[in-house]
Amino acid sequence: MRIPFLRPSLPATTSDPAAVPVPSAPPVEPNARSVTPVIVYGGSWCNDCHVVTRFLDREKVPYRWVDLGEDPAAQEWVTAAGFRAIPVVVLPDGRALVEPSVRELAGALGIGPA
Repeated sequence: MRIPFLRPSLPATTSDPAAVPVPSAPPVEPNARSVTPVIVYGGSWCNDCHVVTRFLDREKVPYRWVDLGEDPAAQEWVTAAGFRAIPVVVLPDGRALVEPSVRELAGALGIGPA
């Protein structure tokens, strides 16, 4: 199992190092009932992943959790996209936040002060 650990390289024009454009659509489960606005890619062992999901739960933001240890296709997508740290949070507008703080995530979602 390969788990990313380092942030991806960013082009010089990127003003927000935590917001990285997603190069292509993430893998979708064939039997997914509905599309949620936020997708969180992470690992069950990752403390930062738990912080992000607890924040989303507390703020009642719908999200889909993808455990990279259990989903090889998602792991391949994360690796191919160049992400080297988790969690990777894909927002409704297609941006990806890599290892965001709660403050960064709240700002990106328009929840409270940024």
